[in-house]
Amino acid sequence: MELAKSSQINGIILLVLGFWGYYLAPDPLFLIFPIGGGILLILNFFLKKGNKTLLYSREIITMLLSLFLLYYLIFFTFNLGFTSIFRIVTMLFSCIVSIVIFVKKSNNRITLGRDKRAKKR
Repeated sequence: MELAKSSQINGIILLVLGFWGYYLAPDPLFLIFPIGGGILLILNFFLKKGNKTLLYSREIITMLLSLFLLYYLIFFTFNLGFTSIFRIVTMLFSCIVSIVIFVKKSNNRITLGRDKRAKKR
């Protein structure tokens, strides 16, 4: 899967499930995930052009959102119902998959770059 596609899917999942959670419990704290998903979708447009600064900032946002989701899952599990836990686990899973795809793609670029330099010598 490509970086742009994984970012887009992750942003849509965060946006939809985040607004669903905000609709069920209207607390401004629950708007973090839809806003983060919206930011990821906006950055996804620039990601297709190959801007590395936005690529890394997208991953930092994804990591922060996944840490917040993990914190929320660990400390508030007893107060949540099944649907809330399902939403949080789904959003956390999509963030982790996006991070893993980023690491695999960036690791391939780094090793390929070293191989190309080694062949020239």
